[in-house]
Amino acid sequence: GLERVELPGVVTGAAKIALLKQAGVFALPSYSEGFPMAVLEALAARRPVLISRGCHFEAAVEAGAGWLCDATAESVEQMLGVALQVGDAERDQRGHAGRDLVERSFQWPALAKQLHEICETL
Repeated sequence: GLERVELPGVVTGAAKIALLKQAGVFALPSYSEGFPMAVLEALAARRPVLISRGCHFEAAVEAGAGWLCDATAESVEQMLGVALQVGDAERDQRGHAGRDLVERSFQWPALAKQLHEICETL
């Protein structure tokens, strides 16, 4: 049911932002990530995300910004099917929820507040 899948290799700057904004869903099925900046960038671009448990970014799913799968071909296929079947309106809603998460939790004022709170406990 896929219309098109692109594997462009390394893309940076404005070209990366343009590609993210064109994507219906950003998928990162990974066995292990420290902190997946690519997922954060996709959320900032208002794209819903399909991430595996190895991404360790459950906050995106909890915020309603995407779907969670295991890092197996079967699980990725199943959840990608779900993500593509929900329709543009739900994907847009999830994309906006992701952007809200980024603005609420991952911009400098929020990060500075978290760091300050940590320092106060020390």
